[in-house]
Amino acid sequence: IKPNHTTVAMGLGSESYKSKSQLGSKRSHRNLPSKNEFRKFVGISVMGISVFLGVVAFGLMGTGISILERSMDVQAEVELLNDLPLVTISWTILFLGVAAIVTCIAGFWGGRHQKRFYLTIFLFFLFTIMLVQLCMGAFLFTYETTGVLDSIVRDRWFEEGIEARQLRVDYQNFYECCGWSDPFDSRASGYNTPCPIASPTACRDETLDWLGENYTPAAIFAISFALIQLVAVLATVMLLMKGKNHDHDDWIPW
Repeated sequence: IKPNHTTVAMGLGSESYKSKSQLGSKRSHRNLPSKNEFRKFVGISVMGISVFLGVVAFGLMGTGISILERSMDVQAEVELLNDLPLVTISWTILFLGVAAIVTCIAGFWGGRHQKRFYLTIFLFFLFTIMLVQLCMGAFLFTYETTGVLDSIVRDRWFEEGIEARQLRVDYQNFYECCGWSDPFDSRASGYNTPCPIASPTACRDETLDWLGENYTPAAIFAISFALIQLVAVLATVMLLMKGKNHDHDDWIPW
């Protein structure tokens, strides 16, 4: 029986193709990083993200401390602004900064030791802090408006009596201003509020300027930090999901 040369050639070609495919597969497998190498890369990346966010969180905490001192002065000296939650907002900013620092420590620890438990804490609390910061930043911007200040101060400003006049005097002395919407609107009969300042500014405008100088930067800082946190959360999740698909589900232990 004569051998079928065509069949033999096809068999040899198939074996050659299989050997080349296996060789290519081995080479591509060798080019892929091992599980331990990728875990190390993810750990270093999370550590870097945590350090960067921690530094920014210290800035947020410092901002909270700074405006807390000023808002407590306002609360003590300007009773007409006590309905404006300046102290509460300042404490919130300070607390968010501290919480972000603690969260970044957990993220750094989880990245260094490749512990899924700490990385989960890092992601959960970082995302929660981010949402609170966005809401607080938007809240601060709404308070720096003429309508909000009028709703809080105007009615009490134009009350008559000795006690009401003293409240206006305290307000004017603290902000070095006169009147509410106009420098002369508190000198009319029934209010009789003295104003020794030459060429004064209306107290409403002066208050808006003070809020803009102290709380607008805090609001911008909080919103900007929240956006950075969002990017960090997405980057960390992508790294973890990439690592999970890289080998098997328990590539990072609890």
